[in-house]
Amino acid sequence: DLKKALRLFKRSNPSLFEWLHSPIIYQMDETFINEIRQMDDQYFNKEKAMFHYNHIYKKHNDRYIKDYGLPLKRFLYYLRGILVCKWLSDKGTIPPVRFTELVNATVENTDMKAKIAHLLELKKKSNEHNLEPVDEELFAWAQEWAEFYNQKVEQLHPEKKTSLDDKLNKLMYDTVNRMATEISNATSVLLLKS
Repeated sequence: DLKKALRLFKRSNPSLFEWLHSPIIYQMDETFINEIRQMDDQYFNKEKAMFHYNHIYKKHNDRYIKDYGLPLKRFLYYLRGILVCKWLSDKGTIPPVRFTELVNATVENTDMKAKIAHLLELKKKSNEHNLEPVDEELFAWAQEWAEFYNQKVEQLHPEKKTSLDDKLNKLMYDTVNRMATEISNATSVLLLKS
């Protein structure tokens, strides 16, 4: 739904920004994607994003992390939320979607980086619900960062950006017109062939 997507973009919805920058693309309207990505800086709100990712890792902590026996997948979601908060705090830009890119850019401790790489290898070889214990040192390191960003997020007061809708309205209008023209042209070609 184009209208819904543009509304989410205007509100700086972090999930939509992830979709727009995903390295895995099944089908894409290049013109639309290129135009909307040019507006990233105007609409992306790092503070809203920090609230979002802070909520994600808190949810995983509250629901899944108990006595170090947690699904690897859940710990990696927990860790990703923390590392995205670090990216946002340090760089203030749209975070990378690829987890390895995020780890390489945010984790300076080589031991922790190696432990995370080991977990990723384990996850590739195991099922979704692998309860193999996470390394205690890595777990403690992640919890320290989680607490640090919990305190940081509590002090944030994201501003509501009052961006004009003109650019997004124009993008919607242009996209709908272009697609209608493409459909019309394709239909004409089919009629000529029959």
